[in-house]
Amino acid sequence: MSFLGTISNTSYESYHYSFTYLGSDHPYLGLTGFGSGDVVWIKDLVLSEAVPDRSVNGNGLNIVGNVTKSAVATGAELVGYGGFSSSNYLEQPYNSDLDFGTGDFCVMGWVKVDSSVTSYRMFERNHSTVPDYNKRLIVNISSGNVLGYVGNTNISGAVSTGQWTNVCFLRSNGIIKLYVNGLLVNTASANDNLDLTDSVIRLGQGVQYMSGADHDIALWRISATAPTAEQIAK
Repeated sequence: MSFLGTISNTSYESYHYSFTYLGSDHPYLGLTGFGSGDVVWIKDLVLSEAVPDRSVNGNGLNIVGNVTKSAVATGAELVGYGGFSSSNYLEQPYNSDLDFGTGDFCVMGWVKVDSSVTSYRMFERNHSTVPDYNKRLIVNISSGNVLGYVGNTNISGAVSTGQWTNVCFLRSNGIIKLYVNGLLVNTASANDNLDLTDSVIRLGQGVQYMSGADHDIALWRISATAPTAEQIAK
């Protein structure tokens, strides 16, 4: 038996836990209250397949709808994710570890763009109900360019279609930087505070802007630190 987590609260809140299913020999998932006179009210319980978080934090991404997985190249063990649409994407509920404030951060990964015409989101962290344009964090594709947004400030660089491209969007000491295939392509000043409770992360779709998405992604990660130019190139 293993514990996913404990809750000590007297109000309604949302909680998110991830676990690995170990097969039919371990078929039980339990919820219980400890202590004399404890009362537990559960409004909604959702159990869904997730994409595992490979970091030490273990906060996986929920699969909403149907997201396809396929090898990034013939014979490769590494898989990419695709088949995104307004009803098919990856999502993580609010995670306070990603409230970066005005500090450093980095969002990076690989994308294979199949069309240079469509505008769509690869990554967005924003308020889950009403968009906050001053605190959003976005990596977007539009007309053959990748754009990184912090609040209303954005920087862009060209990407090629039909091939895997490495994208790194970061902020270091108040300066946002965009790297494409290890090369710095743009910078700007952006000190927006990115603390945003009740926010969600989506990959393959936007939080507020939903559209068809003609791309695949692989090895995306986010952190509260900014790598150096040497680390990105490596």
